[in-house]
Amino acid sequence: MRFPTIFLFAFFIICSADAQDIPLREDFVKAFPVFSTNISWSKLYHGYLDGDTEVEMYLAKDQKEYKGLYRYISSGLTFHLEGSYDQDGLLYLKEIDSLFRVTGYMVGDFEKEKFEGEWRDYAQIHSLPVNVSEQLDTTYEQNTNNWYMYLSGIRYPEIRFLVEKKHENVSAFFHFGGDLLEASLSLIPGRKNLYTGTYSNLNDETKEIFLSLNPELAYFETTDSLDRKVSFRLNSEAILPLATKDFTVYTTRMTALTPTVQTKNFNLWLATKIAYWWEDQLSRAKLYNTHMEDFSHSERFIKGANIDVIMDLVTTSLISGRFILQSSFTDTIHEIPFIYHISKDKEVSLAELYPKKTDIELIIQHIISGRIVYQKIPSDEVSKPYVFPTLSHFGLSIRTAFDPIDGQDLMIINSRDVLPMMNKSNIIKKSGIWQ
Repeated sequence: MRFPTIFLFAFFIICSADAQDIPLREDFVKAFPVFSTNISWSKLYHGYLDGDTEVEMYLAKDQKEYKGLYRYISSGLTFHLEGSYDQDGLLYLKEIDSLFRVTGYMVGDFEKEKFEGEWRDYAQIHSLPVNVSEQLDTTYEQNTNNWYMYLSGIRYPEIRFLVEKKHENVSAFFHFGGDLLEASLSLIPGRKNLYTGTYSNLNDETKEIFLSLNPELAYFETTDSLDRKVSFRLNSEAILPLATKDFTVYTTRMTALTPTVQTKNFNLWLATKIAYWWEDQLSRAKLYNTHMEDFSHSERFIKGANIDVIMDLVTTSLISGRFILQSSFTDTIHEIPFIYHISKDKEVSLAELYPKKTDIELIIQHIISGRIVYQKIPSDEVSKPYVFPTLSHFGLSIRTAFDPIDGQDLMIINSRDVLPMMNKSNIIKKSGIWQ
């Protein structure tokens, strides 16, 4: 699993008074709410540290004082800058990390639309040259053409596909012939929506697959148990775009690949989840005494956080999956399973789908011990503790905790074995996703 990393580096400078001002950035206002109410201008700069390390700098000024943010482009590592001109006529800025510690200094001056100077370490023994130029501000949210798509068979609705596209990689999780299968796909050169790949069935036979995601003619093609070519028309039932978003939490910017849901509360709900997690990471960093001044300058480039999303269920009214949150400050991976009701614009829990006082863990363990599952894992592994239950198009999805060495095991409990235990009027039955 990839964990994209982008961090905010706060390096910010000011240019001549006649240069064009730009609106205050939201992350700056959050970092300096009081200072932001009385500034005379703000500028964005882009350039290089030591000639080859790409940096971005944003600075604002009131009557005498300067404050800003700067980041290393490669890692997104973010710092505050605060300071003013010294007696030598140079702008002298303190570099402050997300734990509010002074970790270095930025010293220099403006020359027309440029800032030239040097970065100094905390002890002011080592220094590196800095050269940046004024830039127009850009948005920190971009759609990277990532998405999840759910398709089902037109004549054979038991055929179901959940297709994932992330960073030019496409994979399919699908139900065919009574088996739950996976395939990695690649776009056929010269064909806009036609993908090909291979998968292994439960008999360890390698099969070729063709999958068309053309909205006018979606289909998949493979071979049956007798190696005869078979083809099935598919209907695209739902698509969920993903967007790369940069979150500023406690002065540190992190990148998150998250669903794009046009509802009032979803983004607020997600940002709150991330803020709680990041606050915990900073508390742990203080406990471990891993302050930024303990890192060498080169180590700063790899410190940060990123969030990925794994979707299991994608419909127009309900989505379900897990957020994977990784922090290099504490070298930990945290998972947040979620079920979100888009129509009602609120998060729902798995417990809400069952009668009151139902012991869901006991039900899951009972089903596992009875082997009423798709065989996604070896049978001798069922004694492992399974956590992070979410809803999927194929049933109840449960996983072991992530292990950096062994990875993570996945088990899908067949929907027909889960549905009878649920409330008669719950959202699953109303949505008809397991019919």
